[in-house]
Formats: sequence, C-alpha cells, structure tokens
Amino acid sequence: MFGVSLPELLVILAIALIIMGPADLVRLCSSAGRKVRQIRSAIDSLRRSAEECERQILDEAGNAAKGPADAASSVSKAVSLAARQGRGR
Repeated sequence: MFGVSLPELLVILAIALIIMGPADLVRLCSSAGRKVRQIRSAIDSLRRSAEECERQILDEAGNAAKGPADAASSVSKAVSLAARQGRGR
C-alpha cells in the first residue's frame, strides 16, 4: 500500500490521534471513506459505460462487415451512438 508498512501506518495513525483527537479523527476517516466510495462508484459507472459503448460499436462493426452496402450506415449509427453517450455524461 504505497510503500507504507504496517508499523509505519500505526505510527502515523497514533500521531494523527494525538494531534487531532479521537472525535475529529473518526469524522475525518468517515469523510475519507465516503469520498473513496464515491470515487470508486464513479469509476465503476464510467467503466460500465465504456464497456457498453465498446460492445455496441463492435456489434455495429460486425454487422457492417456482413454487408458492404450497409457499412456506411452501420458505422455512422455506431459513431452517433458513441457521441450521444458521450454527451450524456
């Protein structure tokens, strides 16, 4: 974890406890935990959206490869779909 071993982490927490006090330290840790959960949730949402967009583009590209006449239409649909999903964020 960032090159910090357990004894070093315990020393840092002990110093933080002495400086901030138990009430403020609990509040700070709770706030930090909420922020980390929010960031993880946002990253997961972004990852799912990107995977869905990639899947749809690949499906459209696969459909385009089946028929040369529909290639331009399928690619333009995939691009417009990607653009719409990008605008929604």
